[in-house]
Amino acid sequence: MPTPNLVIGVDAGGTSTRAVLATTSGTLCGSGRAGAGNPLAHGAQQAAAAIGTAVRSALGTHATKAVARSSSVWPAMAR
Repeated sequence: MPTPNLVIGVDAGGTSTRAVLATTSGTLCGSGRAGAGNPLAHGAQQAAAAIGTAVRSALGTHATKAVARSSSVWPAMAR
């Protein structure tokens, strides 16, 4: 069975961050939430940490490979 193409969407706001993982055909595969993710309101470190938390949660079992590829962009995700 071929691996589906996956996409992730992030809504990083001033009070919360939400992430969803879906296939390119629209099937929801996971979701995650975290605290404030707006770097202008809360600073880059806090925003990156919140985004990383939400994305890790959304990735679920898909996380191992995806986080390894993304860790150079979002170091907080690799924690």
